[in-house]
Amino acid sequence: MLRIFFTGLLLIGSAFSGEEIDAKPVSEKNGIAQTTDTQRSDEQVIEVQSWARATPPGASTGAIYGEFTNLSDKPMSVSRIEFQLAHHVMVHRTSHDKGMARMQEGQLTLAPGETVTMKPGGLHIMLMGLSGGLSEGCEYAYRLIWADDSVTSHRFKTGKFGQMSAPEADLSCLSEDL
Repeated sequence: MLRIFFTGLLLIGSAFSGEEIDAKPVSEKNGIAQTTDTQRSDEQVIEVQSWARATPPGASTGAIYGEFTNLSDKPMSVSRIEFQLAHHVMVHRTSHDKGMARMQEGQLTLAPGETVTMKPGGLHIMLMGLSGGLSEGCEYAYRLIWADDSVTSHRFKTGKFGQMSAPEADLSCLSEDL
């Protein structure tokens, strides 16, 4: 029930801020949910197909994965990321040293035409201080703020706990308390 309240607040807050909430259609490609966002401005184009794993009850962290493609002729670098349900968001990279996995701050920089894949055990967007969990089958909005101060809005679909790839297209929001 609390998640319904927070989701409602997000929608109401966006309505009063003048921002549009655009529900992106989810298409299916090889049985995988493909929520594709392409943002255009005068100087750049970015395509994002992103997803996350559901978080266990009480979890304060989560991660966003996916493919990020620079369709422009200029390099693009993320300076920060906004997700309203997280206190702090940043790009992380998981590294392995002597059998131990470590996370450290990473960077999302895309050369013209380049696609960067974020996946579990590698580069990812870390969501810290979550005020609510990520529910299986649900979609959430986030924003990338680029080094040139442009902003692109995107959505990610949430799969099962521990899932290692994008969720299947037929998942629907299974949580009644969203």
